[in-house]
Amino acid sequence: MLLKNSGRLRRLACIVAPATLVVALAVTPGGALAAGPTAGDPNTAAVAWEEIQWDEITYDKNGQVISEKHGSGKLEDGGVTIDAAEGGEGGSGNCKNVWARRIGHSVLGFVVWKFEHWKYFCWSYPTITYVEGGHRWLDIDPNWLVRGQWGDGYWYEWRGAAHGGQTSYRQGQIENCAFHIGCIGTWYPYVQIWINGNGAWTYDTSG
Repeated sequence: MLLKNSGRLRRLACIVAPATLVVALAVTPGGALAAGPTAGDPNTAAVAWEEIQWDEITYDKNGQVISEKHGSGKLEDGGVTIDAAEGGEGGSGNCKNVWARRIGHSVLGFVVWKFEHWKYFCWSYPTITYVEGGHRWLDIDPNWLVRGQWGDGYWYEWRGAAHGGQTSYRQGQIENCAFHIGCIGTWYPYVQIWINGNGAWTYDTSG
């Protein structure tokens, strides 16, 4: 099972692949994403609804891509995933890139900001042998100002391996500000990712 600090459990299957133990933390650029609304659009002044998107790329032992998966879904009450799917098990892969992003939309559906947390990890069942990750803001409308971001993470035991599981979260602060009016609203997008030593992973945005 995939362990969460919130106490919720999700079941994951077992996959075997060789590697050696290395741990690193870094930030690297991700792939291109869709552009946001036209600068200064008056319809982008507030977040009317939010969305979660995720992407997964699995690599074989030679670094060749063997599968790609994508998903998206709306959020309810600012944080609970309703119809977004999750990244699956590792198959025959050895490493993965995974991304999960929270997206604010205006009343007319324009994107006003995206907040993304990502990880790259490798495994040799039941141990995670390498992991790095980071976060970034994307497609920020001119009426929004980033005030900060923070995060943390930790290892946990999984299937008897001290480094069998790892989780990290990232949270940001962004404000909706208008000229001559000031800032009229603040949002705190949150994304947490769990990974296991079989290539499986999941995410949560309800922190």
